[in-house]
Amino acid sequence: EITVIDISTGKPVSFARTGYFYTDENGKSVFLGTILNNRLNISRIGYKDKIVSLPVRLLKKTVETQIEENNYQGLVDQVTQWSGNLNKYKYTFSTNLIQNNATEVVEFDARKIGKDFYFVTKNSGDETKTITVISTGNDMYVSENGEPLKGPLSDQDRQKFANENIVFLPLNDIISGSFPADEPLEMKFDKNTIEILWSGTNTASIHIDKNGNVSEIDFSEVGPNKTFWATLKINTINVEEINANENGQ
Repeated sequence: EITVIDISTGKPVSFARTGYFYTDENGKSVFLGTILNNRLNISRIGYKDKIVSLPVRLLKKTVETQIEENNYQGLVDQVTQWSGNLNKYKYTFSTNLIQNNATEVVEFDARKIGKDFYFVTKNSGDETKTITVISTGNDMYVSENGEPLKGPLSDQDRQKFANENIVFLPLNDIISGSFPADEPLEMKFDKNTIEILWSGTNTASIHIDKNGNVSEIDFSEVGPNKTFWATLKINTINVEEINANENGQ
């Protein structure tokens, strides 16, 4: 069960899942919501091109989970829409990545300020790489290590990141709720699988065993003509609220 806080009142808000919809505390089904990795993505029903911001946040929480795969090619983290520009969130992922039978401990930080996403990857050595991604529509602009923004990304640029095991889903598909009318965002739930479909092109399947442990994650058709499999063990996921001013800075 996910608890969210109405920032304007400081009181909890209840969301009950009914199919793909979340009901408000009055039982009125007015929200389309998705939850992935302790993040809440909400849009009002009837708006196809944008997410209407709601002043909510998750309670600070640490989640213990485990994902183990084979055929590791990289890691993709989906950063979903957070409502309210007065808040800044930092996600820290402590993971064990498995590649060529070798295990490497990597931390992934993703920080959102407005529509700017800052990704910092830290490997087990001394190298630290910072990548800033700004999404405008379906275009993506990327800055590496503080260099000027480059973009919109070409297929060749996207393939370059794929070759470096850094693959970005089109952020607009995730954060704006701008989905074709005939291909809406879907989330299918059953006992063992959560399947998320983005714009009919990217599918992620997460399989959960009877004990609630995540055992498999499959990102298909991520990047240009590329099937993407992630091999990782997520030790902890921390969601931290950071104070920000009215401009979200």
